[in-house]
Amino acid sequence: MSIVKFAIGLALCVSVASSPVNAQQELAPQENEDDFTDPNADGRDNVVSCDPDATEGTPEFCVSYSGSAAVVQEYVENGDTIVADRITGGINLGSTYTISTARLDFGIGSSTHRSFSTGTGFRRDGPPGSSPEDFAVITEDTLEMLKIEAGVEVGNVRLEGSFSEGEASSIFVIDGGEGIDSGIVYGALSPGGSSGIATGFGSRGEIREQVDEFSATFLYKVYGDPDSGSATPNEQFQAWLFGRFTHRERAIDSTVWSEFEMSDFPFEFMQIREQNLSEDHFEAGLRVSTTTRLGSSLLFSAEGAASVYLDQAELASIERNSNNFTGPPDGDFTQQIRTSDSNFGAHLELGAGLVFPITDRFALTLGGAVHYYSTAARIFNPNSGDQVFFDDLSTDLLFDDDSFSYEGGVQFTIFFGVN
Repeated sequence: MSIVKFAIGLALCVSVASSPVNAQQELAPQENEDDFTDPNADGRDNVVSCDPDATEGTPEFCVSYSGSAAVVQEYVENGDTIVADRITGGINLGSTYTISTARLDFGIGSSTHRSFSTGTGFRRDGPPGSSPEDFAVITEDTLEMLKIEAGVEVGNVRLEGSFSEGEASSIFVIDGGEGIDSGIVYGALSPGGSSGIATGFGSRGEIREQVDEFSATFLYKVYGDPDSGSATPNEQFQAWLFGRFTHRERAIDSTVWSEFEMSDFPFEFMQIREQNLSEDHFEAGLRVSTTTRLGSSLLFSAEGAASVYLDQAELASIERNSNNFTGPPDGDFTQQIRTSDSNFGAHLELGAGLVFPITDRFALTLGGAVHYYSTAARIFNPNSGDQVFFDDLSTDLLFDDDSFSYEGGVQFTIFFGVN
């Protein structure tokens, strides 16, 4: 029976290699089990060396290190303690893997997210039927967002995460007596079969939007040399396969109301909406990147990516309508709409930046990127009573084509490893 013990010290890089099958073992007897020496060390600290290219003399397990002995292989056979500096045998896997460099990235910037505008309330500049009706107020078609991102890269593996947040609000005031009809449009026909309320005495309201987005990406390098571990690397080209999960929440709250008096009666009506669009993106694709020197202290980096994604979206809408003049069933009622849908799309990304090495281990990058999505979810709300009454339209979840977003910011990078 043989007992094998390994004593492994702190190492800068770890390699795993295989050796050819060989039934012979070079052994050196030892008098004391606790007294380990290497008969071939000749005063060296290293007991074994890691040489992946060697065909003979390469141990199955080895550690590159500086300092005291990293591996001691002890065999107990027939009651005698034996120490060997090289042991061959086992299965030839023919592979070597080394981790010697790493990098950490942290970035902050802004992004422009196309959120597809929707709105609330309505206005009509003219008589019913002959004048167009539109929203009294709409959300921004694009939303400015703050973005924070971080990444860690070790060997051929990279992990990235980001969080973005943005909000905006708008108000409207339509005064009475100006020949403009305004009011509210229901998200669907009311219990009494009405599509909304219109008045020539004016109305007012507001709409608020908030978008939160979280993204996590896993990348595996399939082509290219490893990083040099320095902020001033040689020119390089790399290719990565990646998978990404993105979760986005878009909340839109709106309020429209009107108060006026006619024939000594105070008329009042109000509409309050709370809508939330939740999206989950499941994405897979290929990313390529290149770095080129522009001088001794300046580099240019560029990257592009192409992927396909599944967008799973869900809309939850709660709308309360009330007034003091129609009576039941339309005097006070609530409409709740919950629907979901999914769609496949393509995502293209192109980015570029200037890299400024501050020290050998620290770099600052100024850059930006543009994103194209072939499809994106949005909230549809009717903007006229005719859409609800004649066209039988209601608040809904839709997918639109062609969405662009832009981002820019600064990234800080710390490099670890050897040049």
